[in-house]
Amino acid sequence: DAYETEQAMRAAAVTEGPFYIAVAGDTLPIEQPEEERSFEVGKAVVLRPGYDITVVATGPMVGEALRAGNILADQGIDARIVNMHTVKPIDKDAILQAVSETRLIITIEEHTVIGGLGGAVAEVLADAGAGVPLKRLGLQDVFAWMVGSHQDLKQHFGITAQAIVEAAHTH
Repeated sequence: DAYETEQAMRAAAVTEGPFYIAVAGDTLPIEQPEEERSFEVGKAVVLRPGYDITVVATGPMVGEALRAGNILADQGIDARIVNMHTVKPIDKDAILQAVSETRLIITIEEHTVIGGLGGAVAEVLADAGAGVPLKRLGLQDVFAWMVGSHQDLKQHFGITAQAIVEAAHTH
């Protein structure tokens, strides 16, 4: 959203070396006032506490994760929603805390799960020897060959709030 874009630009301006910022032009349904929000490169933000499962999202998928969190809460599943606004460096501590406090990690991204958020979280889990299940929502090992609206593509590739809900129930 606009707040994170501004904060990322400020961080890039004072960071030596390359810096990549992806901007989607979406608004996130984060109801917290900007003066109460924080942004630190490499430090995830827990938007919703939860102790059953953890959903780690990045970019516009944070909105889908928050919507899924509301649906899951209505179904009696306590979902932690983590905004991983920085994939590199990844917030290992936030991931490992989720591993110790929840029984399932779900990642969601508008990207291939290989080499993106899902892959980065998988590497943290593997390096830690963590025994928690991981479901990575995003483009699997395929090319996005179809043409359609943004919503059509999200639906086709399973990167929606409903896909998160279904992944939470298949564990």
